[in-house]
Amino acid sequence: MSSKPSFQDILPPEKKSIRNIPISHPHRDPPIEKPHQSTPQREMPDYGRYGVMTVLVVLVIFGIYAISVYARGAVIKITPHQTTLPINLTITASNDASSTNLHYDVLTLDKTESETIISTTTAQVSNKASGTITVYNNWSAQPQTLIKNTRFETSGGLIFRIPNAITIPGKNGSTAGSVDTVVYADQPGADYNIQSSDFTIPGFKTDASRYKGFYAKTKNGISGGYVGVSASVSDTVRHSTVSDLDATLTKELKEGANTQKPDTFVMYDNGVKLSFVPLPDQTSSSSPTSIMINESANLRGIIFNRQELANYIASQAGNQLGMPEGEVEIPNLDSLNFTLQNGGSASSSKITFNLSGTAQIVSYVDEGQLKIDLAGKPKSDISSIIKNSYPNIDKIEVVIRPFWQSTVPEDVSSIVVNKVVNN
Repeated sequence: MSSKPSFQDILPPEKKSIRNIPISHPHRDPPIEKPHQSTPQREMPDYGRYGVMTVLVVLVIFGIYAISVYARGAVIKITPHQTTLPINLTITASNDASSTNLHYDVLTLDKTESETIISTTTAQVSNKASGTITVYNNWSAQPQTLIKNTRFETSGGLIFRIPNAITIPGKNGSTAGSVDTVVYADQPGADYNIQSSDFTIPGFKTDASRYKGFYAKTKNGISGGYVGVSASVSDTVRHSTVSDLDATLTKELKEGANTQKPDTFVMYDNGVKLSFVPLPDQTSSSSPTSIMINESANLRGIIFNRQELANYIASQAGNQLGMPEGEVEIPNLDSLNFTLQNGGSASSSKITFNLSGTAQIVSYVDEGQLKIDLAGKPKSDISSIIKNSYPNIDKIEVVIRPFWQSTVPEDVSSIVVNKVVNN
């Protein structure tokens, strides 16, 4: 039995309607556009591009100018005439500036060290007071040496003595020369313990002007004078303590001498003399079982002006140098062997010494004057300037900044001189 078709299975017939009938249009050509006639425009210049290029050019010019001005400079490397010469000279020198001999000066330093020891015993003691005074020379521009045990007197008549010889520098204009030194009382006892005082030198009383021109003042007071029962230490402990103090004083004085010595002077180890003086023990009422052991040391070193000593050595060598006349330098002056002769010392007014070794002798060049002579000169003229004015320069090299400059800067502060010394 066949099923009846459903209405949904039957497609409805297409309806014809005027709305569904397409309307055909006759063929039309697209409209013809008339060409647009515009007014021609003038092309504007590219000011942006030209502006950038202008700025770059200005920056380059400014950079070149800045380099020329602020980086301007010259490095001049010179090799002075130099030679080595074995020497073995016996030289006499004097610390009197008026002498025709080679001159020397004396560097003097004093220092005191102390160590406190706890004691288990007591003993009858007789201690002399001691302290540091400053001695002045307002009499002469010449140095004055005072021998060991020279007396200094207070206004009250108390006498103190120096344990070592000292040299007081001469005055400089209206400024008195001065030196510090340790003094100790002429007698033991507390009467010599003083806070401050002025001193005269009794040995100069026969010369009124000298007596007035030399004087001294206490620096930190004088103390330690005592007679009575006090704490004491054994000889073994004292010897060990003093040895330690002497080692400390030696180290500190030598370091101090090297620091105070001007760089333009040379000082040899064999020209340095150290003297040690035991000072009176000190005790304290607040600590009766402790005792302070005191030791004083004095350093006197012979020093020479480097330039004067070098020139003297060169003058003794004479024609052996084979170099132009003039001042010389000896860079290895410190390494030469120095030996005092005939028992000479820094306390003497005249010394004789032997100086030996191989001296490296270099012609002296006044670097400041060289800068002045070359400032503002063309690089091409330098060789002739050196040949005519500096016969002691064997070789010279000049580097000028910036590289395109051909003249040495006129400002001498922009010029650096490097000296080449062969080892």
